[in-house]
Amino acid sequence: MEANQQKLSEWNAIKNLIPIINKKLGINISMYDKQYEAEMPDFIFHDEKGYSIGVEVVECHPSVNINKKRNAVERNTFKNKVCNIVQKNIFLESMTKEKKLNIFIDRYNFTNKGDLDGDKVKLTPEAFAEEVEIYLRNMFNGFIYPTKHIKRIKVWETRGRNIVQFNSIARRDSVPWQDLEKCIESKNSKYSIYQKKNKCDEYWLCIYLPFEENKHPYEVSNELLSENAKQKVMSSPFKCIVVTSVMPIDLAILKD
Repeated sequence: MEANQQKLSEWNAIKNLIPIINKKLGINISMYDKQYEAEMPDFIFHDEKGYSIGVEVVECHPSVNINKKRNAVERNTFKNKVCNIVQKNIFLESMTKEKKLNIFIDRYNFTNKGDLDGDKVKLTPEAFAEEVEIYLRNMFNGFIYPTKHIKRIKVWETRGRNIVQFNSIARRDSVPWQDLEKCIESKNSKYSIYQKKNKCDEYWLCIYLPFEENKHPYEVSNELLSENAKQKVMSSPFKCIVVTSVMPIDLAILKD
């Protein structure tokens, strides 16, 4: 029986953590196996003697709160003006009543980069936003046509509200601590449920940064956290807390 999509997504979230689990338990997991599936926590691993580690996965979505801390200068940049205009677009709102979208205008896919670089800006935000709408209209109708200044836009489903942002896969920002804190607190509140539902010797928490978030965990390792953040991490009942992403090398250990 094949795994459902949810479990495969959760497995992808912990792939970077598997080598640590192997070392801890003296086992050799190399690929997905349904025998490790559970629910609350999401996976349970054990050694030959029965010592077990339960791993709970939580996705971190900083983009949902991306506009809350922007200052006036940042909001007035060309890119943010475009994003704000598109976000309020009536057509986009009408097409996303049931499923919200995370819309990425890829920085490296502009047909004419020069039009968008600082003093070289020739387009107005309004004109560029119109091209975004044209692209999205074509996309919703099943066609992908580049516009004069846009070669490609990437779209993923998200939660809460539509998010519009410029993106660069080559340049990723660090995930804010506040977003990690929310994830930890949300799972701390359910810790007793994990204990009652599936008894394990240790419970680990894996905070996953999905591809579309375009964030990295490098600057949130324990030694780089503030003292207040460290205290909150260490007070969590989870034995181990890590942050991962879709990138093979991404793994930050907050607590072990």
